[in-house]
Amino acid sequence: MIGSKKSNILAYSKECYETTMFLTRIIGVSGSTMNITKKTTLPFIGISAAVVGGLHIFLYEPLIAIAQAQFDGVPLRLIMEILLTIAAHSTIISIVPLLLAAFNKVAISYTILILFISIYIQIAVGINSIGPTVSAIAFSILIFYASTKASELIRHFRAK
Repeated sequence: MIGSKKSNILAYSKECYETTMFLTRIIGVSGSTMNITKKTTLPFIGISAAVVGGLHIFLYEPLIAIAQAQFDGVPLRLIMEILLTIAAHSTIISIVPLLLAAFNKVAISYTILILFISIYIQIAVGINSIGPTVSAIAFSILIFYASTKASELIRHFRAK
């Protein structure tokens, strides 16, 4: 019985490895051949997956504790539900920023990603983070505008 369970786990891990290698060949994720679009879009996927994953680990923490108490471990079905939820929600969050990054609007796409993440936090957890996020974005735009105007003013007075 133990040998068959171990061989099933090994077969499953081999399938996961082969699937991962197949997907990396399709996407073309190698350091030397990765083009600019892939280099700018992969951080969006990573950031959204990290935030959504962190939130869902905290949201599913009571269910994980209950499952560990009942089954002496976390069932595969619960793990798959958590991973599928994380993948689906992080994809939904990062669709618009990925489209903007594909058209080389990287700064705008990071701004949109941060805004969508704060909206997601508001919806999933109930913590109001939209207001501070919008004010931080507006404040950073004002700082950028003031610094460019100040540098233009300094250049103008140096030219005289």
